[in-house]
Amino acid sequence: MITRRQALKTIRVCGAAPIILNANCLKSQAEKGFLSEIGVCTRLENVPLLKKHGYNYFEASVGPFTKPGKPESDFLAHLETLKQINMHLPAFRSFLPGSLKTIGEQVDVDKILAYSEIVFKRVQISGAKTIVFGSGDSRKIPDGFEKSKATAQFVDLLKRMGPLAAKYDIVIAVEHLNSGETNFINTLAEGLEIARQANHPNIQVLLDVYHMMRENDPPEVILKAGSMVNHTHIAEKEERMWPGKRQQDFRPYLEAIRKINYKGRMSLECGWENMDEQLPIALDFLRKQIADVA
Repeated sequence: MITRRQALKTIRVCGAAPIILNANCLKSQAEKGFLSEIGVCTRLENVPLLKKHGYNYFEASVGPFTKPGKPESDFLAHLETLKQINMHLPAFRSFLPGSLKTIGEQVDVDKILAYSEIVFKRVQISGAKTIVFGSGDSRKIPDGFEKSKATAQFVDLLKRMGPLAAKYDIVIAVEHLNSGETNFINTLAEGLEIARQANHPNIQVLLDVYHMMRENDPPEVILKAGSMVNHTHIAEKEERMWPGKRQQDFRPYLEAIRKINYKGRMSLECGWENMDEQLPIALDFLRKQIADVA
């Protein structure tokens, strides 16, 4: 099993990613075309399929991969597995568990920050730079709790979290989630306003095309986000399925993302019936729509 000392000796950073996990790191982000890096949010056991079908990276869930409540050796074992596959890991999602409440009367900020620091340390070792802060159960506003108070509470947490994230060179990307999943920060505009109130360079936003479509959030909103967009997710509107299943037209959103001069990546966060069969179809479908607006 790989030790922390071995991991720190082995991992060398090229831009935003460790060489051992990134076959493409010699090519700088500035040299890459629009949305040239497409990845998938999935479990570690599915990563060989991503490699097989030409995806650029893997986006992991914080809890299952970094194991915050377990010895660091458990996390390093996952990192060693990923090293053997030689797949890039630039971002994490599903930051906080539902048991760590960020809104309401039972919030323990010190406990949240202690958990966050463990996560940040391990994410830094992995070479990733982004943690998506969706966590709908954690941030759900309790019945009878004022939204204005919830907003102030969440912004205050982000203000405290920003410097801690900066210490580990991590960006927290606040994710807007549709109203079927949570009752707080349901649109890109709301996520943008929260991030701006936090007013820290390590607090930015995640742009999720699926959630925008579910909330009938028009593509024009993206133009107001500009450089605050740190990362993107996508899935088809119906049942959150893989791109191409119902021939969803993403181009209005992709065009808006291009117009803000976005230089980052796009992750498929969606359902699959058969990943081995559908991964290449989804990648080809999305690449064609990206090419249409590039």
